[in-house]
Amino acid sequence: MSRLNRNANYIYVVDGETVWERLRVIRTFLEERKTALAINELNQEKLDRLDKTSFEYREYLILKPQQDKLLEECLEEIKFLEDFEAKLAAEAEKQRI
Repeated sequence: MSRLNRNANYIYVVDGETVWERLRVIRTFLEERKTALAINELNQEKLDRLDKTSFEYREYLILKPQQDKLLEECLEEIKFLEDFEAKLAAEAEKQRI
């Protein structure tokens, strides 16, 4: 349900009076989500190199199900933002002078 609310907010509540302003805001959101995804992948590489008996690794194993769920939601959000960005870009091109 929260994903649907977030997607609705992207469509109806995003700041910007013009389609160009909304497109800029959506692109910023998209860039931030992709950065978060890259940081997560970097952390995965770091955790793969940890000693299997270390505290950090055991903590990672406990939090892994939640992190996997958040990663899945992030990927879904990126897909939605890319689709929405494409629609906004098409609408903005109609208004280009």
